[in-house]
Amino acid sequence: MAVARASPFVASLLALLLLPAQAWAGGAYLVLPPGVPPPPVPPLPVLLVGPEAAGQEIGCSNRDVVVRADGISVTLRGGCRSLRVEGGRVTVTAELLPGAVLRIGSAGVVVNYALVGFGPPPVVRLTRPGLHASHLERLGQTALSLPIPAAIDTTASR
Repeated sequence: MAVARASPFVASLLALLLLPAQAWAGGAYLVLPPGVPPPPVPPLPVLLVGPEAAGQEIGCSNRDVVVRADGISVTLRGGCRSLRVEGGRVTVTAELLPGAVLRIGSAGVVVNYALVGFGPPPVVRLTRPGLHASHLERLGQTALSLPIPAAIDTTASR
């Protein structure tokens, strides 16, 4: 009885089809036994925003952000994990991840934030009386563009 053997080409092709795509592409991968959780992903370094960022839009996706400047306005997009504002006369408009920590410590700071995704609201920590943060449904919404409640009749003054 003759035993059929596969050609080296067919054997190589079969091996490539059975390997994970990432390994075939030359990337490294980690095989974990069943029930073992993957190792934690280390957090990205803190993003420091200084005076040079005035008027800019900055990406902060899943990062901790510290704004250290006076008299600037900055927009943070992508879902910041936490935001701390250390400076006076600063306006920050930010997209925050659900459950993010927002710390405001200086007078004259205006923080408007919108949540990215669904989940708990941010934890707002104000270090002195008179400070506040405003929640927006989406970035770009201002106090003047907030929806007018249905109970208010805007036609009565005409």
